[in-house]
Amino acid sequence: MANSQNHIAKRIKKVNENYFGAYSLFGIHREMLSDKVRMDAYGQAILKNPSLLNGAVVMDVGCGTGILSLFAAQAGASRVTAVEASAKMAAVASQVAKDNGLWLSRSQSGVNGLQKGVIEVVNCMVEEIDKTVELQPHSVDVLLSEWMGYCLLYESMLGSVLYARDRWLKPGGAILRDTATILSQDLEKEVQVFHFGKMCMILTCLPLGRSSS
Repeated sequence: MANSQNHIAKRIKKVNENYFGAYSLFGIHREMLSDKVRMDAYGQAILKNPSLLNGAVVMDVGCGTGILSLFAAQAGASRVTAVEASAKMAAVASQVAKDNGLWLSRSQSGVNGLQKGVIEVVNCMVEEIDKTVELQPHSVDVLLSEWMGYCLLYESMLGSVLYARDRWLKPGGAILRDTATILSQDLEKEVQVFHFGKMCMILTCLPLGRSSS
């Protein structure tokens, strides 16, 4: 049993290293930032929601370059915890926050320093954030994340978003974004099916919002 668990743990570690290694390359971030439809949609959802973001405590899951964290700070968030597992991209996000006068450094995170910055970049997986930064459970007002992959499901970060929701989001808190629609049409009689993986399919059957019952 122990050997089996160790083998699984090593496989998961290898998958994570490959995944976050791929997202440490600037090309993929350039592609996302150049997507005007995507950026406009996120920008409008965040910047035109002052009642939701103003004074809010925000967590950005998988912040990448930190663009969504910048939007949140611009919209009036009181604190943004930007979580990024890639050390390279966490450094980029920190520099971007510094260049915009929004960086909350470790030395500033005391009571007398909170107003010197808004965005704190944390280099870890969101599942391990409580080992790195002090954050009370269910203390986050808004979760931000670009969790969708190609065709919505591929490389989906939904599992991490669901973990962050259950661990950190306040009851009644918001997730941006929390809904998606896949539209499809048959083109050929014979179709090759892309396998997204059993775990991904299980996760994507779970609702992002909490049940009222």
